[in-house]
Amino acid sequence: MGTDRSLAACDERAQRAALRETVLQYGRQIGWPARTAIVFTERATRRPWKRCTSGQLRTVLDELDAILRARIAPDPRRNGPFDQAGQQPRKEPLDAHRR
Repeated sequence: MGTDRSLAACDERAQRAALRETVLQYGRQIGWPARTAIVFTERATRRPWKRCTSGQLRTVLDELDAILRARIAPDPRRNGPFDQAGQQPRKEPLDAHRR
């Protein structure tokens, strides 16, 4: 029975390590350095990085996934062509009416 318990503990540690790595990957996709992803996780869970449980790490991953989706998803309020500032491009120069 002791062996089963130690194997389960190893599995849990390996799972948490894999989840931590996934958190870092999501952070990189957002454009964060590793330290920012770690601090985000620690603040969200109120626990040190290495002490986060698998469930807490999964919750953080859900939050990071929502951030990624929000960055990628088109804004449904916008329709038609827009420039970088979110403005519709003008078809004529601003001073065209002065001519």
